[in-house]
Amino acid sequence: MFPNFNSLFPSIARQVVNYRFDRKLAAASIAATPGSDYLMPNRSFDGLKYPWMSAFVGIEENPLQTEDHLQGDIALAFLQHFYATGDTQWLAEKGFPVLEGLARFWASRVDALRDGIYQIAATRSPDEYHNNVTNPPYTNTVAKISLRAAYDLAPLVGLKPNETFKRIADGLPLLYDSKLDYHPEFAGYVPSDSIKQADVTMLGYPLGVSMDDSTKRNDLETYARVTDPRGPGMTVRSVFIFFYDDFSHFFQFTVEHAFYFLGRFR
Repeated sequence: MFPNFNSLFPSIARQVVNYRFDRKLAAASIAATPGSDYLMPNRSFDGLKYPWMSAFVGIEENPLQTEDHLQGDIALAFLQHFYATGDTQWLAEKGFPVLEGLARFWASRVDALRDGIYQIAATRSPDEYHNNVTNPPYTNTVAKISLRAAYDLAPLVGLKPNETFKRIADGLPLLYDSKLDYHPEFAGYVPSDSIKQADVTMLGYPLGVSMDDSTKRNDLETYARVTDPRGPGMTVRSVFIFFYDDFSHFFQFTVEHAFYFLGRFR
């Protein structure tokens, strides 16, 4: 959705990203407060951690959320807005301070393992049926995007790139099952487990992860089989039609979800 606003309604897109900049102090306070993540009650973080449900002043209205991917989603929106506008003044004044703060969050959020390998544990991806999981590909990928954005754009605002950001981004794994040629939803995922959101299917678009067409297709078909029809389901539907012009699957998922939600209003 947001790339369309960047292209067609750039003034509205600017308001969206500036909303986050204007609440940067609140995000810094949330990050620094121990227990902002209930799965890690004694842990605080560096940088910026935006609330899942934000009030007017940017405080957290839903403290039981563990969907860290939000911080990467925000970074992706900032990155897309800069690429769409090329506005280096906005980047220096508002864009980069947020991107750098989000990268600092991820640098403090990951766990260092060995030999330059990192992990993101005790988290939840957009698939809200599984909590307290490790290395979900969607979350790891938006974390990588956040870290690389702060590293790559630093010279444009007159700053030296932070090598720690690059090192962590390079060391975050993207889970891949070479036998089944697909990306598991998280470490230890069983392909028959029902999921709410097929977020893995967004790796190719909009996240831009390079992979073989066979892997793309296997991701789509694997998660098409296990996505709960009672969930939103927009990821599988949109990606099926975008990558493969697969109108039959698109129609199938649209009808299934439409009938379910229409039934709830009887």
